[in-house]
Amino acid sequence: MRKHMSFEHAPAWFFVPEDPNHRMRSTARRHALEGSNLSTEARVVREAIQNSVDATLDGEKTDVLIWNRTISEEEVVEFRRLIGFKDEDSPFARLPKLRLKAGNAYEALCPASAAPVPVTIIEDRNTCGLGYDEDDDKDRFVELCLSFGQDTTGVSSKRGGSYGFGKEVYEEASNCNTFFVYSVFEPHKKIRGGGGGGVHARFFGCATFDGHYGGDGVKYTGRALFGVEKKNERQQIECLPLVDAEAHEVASRLGFVKRDQGETGTSIMIVGSHVDMEEVKPAVEDYWWPRIQSNQLHVELWQGGDQGADEVSQPEPRQRPDLSPYIRCYSLIEESVPKEDGERIERLNSTYGAKPGQIALKALEPRDPDAAEDSVEDTYLENTIALIRSGPRMVVEYMNPGGAGAGRFVGVFVSDPEAEEALHLSEPPSHDAWNPNSQRLHDAYPESAEKSAAAQKIVESVLRRIKNRGREFQKSLTHTPPPVRVEGTRRLEQILARLMSAAGPVPVPASRGDPFEVRIHERRVNGAAHSRLNAAVEVGLKQDAPVDSTRAVMSLYPAVVLDDALRRDPSERLPLASVTVNGTDVKVDGFDVSLVIFKAQTTVVEVESACFERELYASLDVRIHVPTQTEPEGG
Repeated sequence: MRKHMSFEHAPAWFFVPEDPNHRMRSTARRHALEGSNLSTEARVVREAIQNSVDATLDGEKTDVLIWNRTISEEEVVEFRRLIGFKDEDSPFARLPKLRLKAGNAYEALCPASAAPVPVTIIEDRNTCGLGYDEDDDKDRFVELCLSFGQDTTGVSSKRGGSYGFGKEVYEEASNCNTFFVYSVFEPHKKIRGGGGGGVHARFFGCATFDGHYGGDGVKYTGRALFGVEKKNERQQIECLPLVDAEAHEVASRLGFVKRDQGETGTSIMIVGSHVDMEEVKPAVEDYWWPRIQSNQLHVELWQGGDQGADEVSQPEPRQRPDLSPYIRCYSLIEESVPKEDGERIERLNSTYGAKPGQIALKALEPRDPDAAEDSVEDTYLENTIALIRSGPRMVVEYMNPGGAGAGRFVGVFVSDPEAEEALHLSEPPSHDAWNPNSQRLHDAYPESAEKSAAAQKIVESVLRRIKNRGREFQKSLTHTPPPVRVEGTRRLEQILARLMSAAGPVPVPASRGDPFEVRIHERRVNGAAHSRLNAAVEVGLKQDAPVDSTRAVMSLYPAVVLDDALRRDPSERLPLASVTVNGTDVKVDGFDVSLVIFKAQTTVVEVESACFERELYASLDVRIHVPTQTEPEGG
């Protein structure tokens, strides 16, 4: 980095004052995506690549670089000067009021610390950059950097984004809630700041802090922008980006790869980044394998040093054993490869005037019950169906259809363009589910209640059909693992006889054994750093049981496994995150669930455990007893 710069338009920080008529807290903006249950890396990967996909030039392949590097101690002095350390009013000057966590990047950049600062740079090529979008008649720069939560993407668009929450994803990944944007694009007369529409490059900074009072006694929202202050036609001061030569200069000095005027595209720098590159790779593979498989996306990952110095392991979804069957299903739909035994493909019939799309399902081989634990492939995505919209070709969600069959399978659903609009509008800000009750979907057609209702029905029908196809397919699979032995039911038949007979105790033949038929199906669900245990317990009364039904208490103990014999550690019991009985959520008393067990039908209890460390293993211990007349249920 060079030591000096002198610009005609010197950049500075601009803190947005509170508007008494619009008091949405900036912290609420940062929390907009918390309900997604996605890791920071998954959110960044999904949002950043989605932005790049949306901006890809016609006929081109989206090219994305994600690069973790460190602003070294030698670079810190120049870096902090470039981002306004000496400004009279900057995040450095207001640091005590911003309520950032200790060890944030602004603290590290102060002279007293002068510590290295981690940054993540996300760069795309073969894209149009943050210029003017003729199709939607909007400025892409405004959408990313200035607008918040404005649903302005056309409903018929094949794009994935629309809410304007991208900035919140980048700020969330920063320990100082700050990122910088550098973009090159085709000039357009509607782009402000260049005199005659000659602007081709822009540089800007965005940050969100807690609301606070400034030294001038003014209440500020916490939103801060880094650019050039100018008065608009109404004599209001606003913050605009650096443009052209000055944008190129500041960006290159901060550490961006400089772009020529024709090298359109966008680069984002997350300052004080806590993005873990080892988690970025599987996130790219998990959510973007359809677009990679279709040869429409290339992603490179770099760690430290100069570009190209420290390449890390690259995303290779085709090398993932757990993703391979999903890719096979995708090929059945998109490449029309011949179907094999254990595979099914179906084009769903039209619903409410729209073709839903196609679903492909594939049976997996049953697990070898005698196989050593360390030889079992990590297939935590099994028994789910990857939901994919045909436009962006990102996996929206791995949906579990909720079947209780013993077979193992995977599936893929790819939407038809006719259903794309309704599915798009049904997604939340994080784009990780399809929700027919989405308020956004409801509000999309204010001129036609009939059209709004039809869109909702399309989403409901698509989800119902996908679930039904998945359950039917799993049920059709013949592979059935041996039943799991359930402890704690000895002498239950005698208890049942006493409870159900007014004539007193009924002699029970000793040879009959336990009156319950129990089968347990377990699967492991892995997240970025932790796992959960999901299990379905099927229970019913044997045909020779002395009663047709009985109330019982089922004790469910998920626990860390001690050894290959599946011995569970009582001290490592995991809390129950959720329990359903026949698909209905039920109240859990510690580890106990009260239920009715029948002879003529199976009761299905589905269990999800709390998180445990990913390198450990867990299993479910099930015990059943019938309360005595004096014992309260659940006791």
